[in-house]
Amino acid sequence: MDFCNYLFVQGLLKASEVPALEASSLQAYFCLLQKRSIFGNSAPGSFFKTEASEESSFDEKQSGANGTKWDSASQSAHDKYVTQKAEEIAQSESVDLKQEIHGGWTMENSKKGLERIPAKDSSTPDRIQTPNWKEANNCRTYVAEATIFVPQLRKPVSGRGQGSSKKVAESGCSMGIVRQLFHLGILAEFKGERKKTVATTLPEIPITIPPELAERVKNYVTNSGVEPITIDPNENVTTEAPKSLLTNCKLDQFPDSEVMPPGNISWAPPMQNWNPWRASNIDEPPLAFYVTSRD
Repeated sequence: MDFCNYLFVQGLLKASEVPALEASSLQAYFCLLQKRSIFGNSAPGSFFKTEASEESSFDEKQSGANGTKWDSASQSAHDKYVTQKAEEIAQSESVDLKQEIHGGWTMENSKKGLERIPAKDSSTPDRIQTPNWKEANNCRTYVAEATIFVPQLRKPVSGRGQGSSKKVAESGCSMGIVRQLFHLGILAEFKGERKKTVATTLPEIPITIPPELAERVKNYVTNSGVEPITIDPNENVTTEAPKSLLTNCKLDQFPDSEVMPPGNISWAPPMQNWNPWRASNIDEPPLAFYVTSRD
């Protein structure tokens, strides 16, 4: 609208050439806003709401009313780049190195495990979703909160998750609830296929090093007194039986710290040139000349 006003003021556009805003477009827009939430539309038997059902139902209404279905244009290179980066961020947020101690429940399978929990009473709203989001510097953080009543415990169990997308926030919230139920003995451990984090799943990264640079690095390492690990062609080194290239050579040692006798740390008000942890003066600059005020 601002751009149209600018063209009109500059005389590059006539008022009759500006398209009119029809009531049908406003009605469709506000209908979409009312239906849209942080969890999307609720699917039958789903704990959280999904975005796919929302988009499909809206497209069906549009196609039924107008007789034609609107198709989005092909993604540009920038759109594909943004989509790829969003997927990489979501994948990095779902990395979990402690899944074994939580029964194998992760962000990928907790949502399905939560949907299998039977509700106490269909008429009792024991599942509550609270949509919320924070936005700063054009970066939106989604927060998902849910509460489910557990009849065996006779008390509700709450969960909270946040992430860069709705899916990550919902998955984190589901994982928090499912792991609580696992440690309380309500849910058993995950019996399905677990995600493997071995070297075979990592993509190969081709690297080209100039021979001159390789020779310089080799000479520097040799002159420093470090003997690099060599791999014998006869050795059968595989991803299942790898060989570490890390050396145990210590180039330098840290100075021995002064052993302080055990004792109590007496309270002292903030004073210049005084270390309350050691109960001694600070004589070395620049800490010796620092003042306590922050004016």
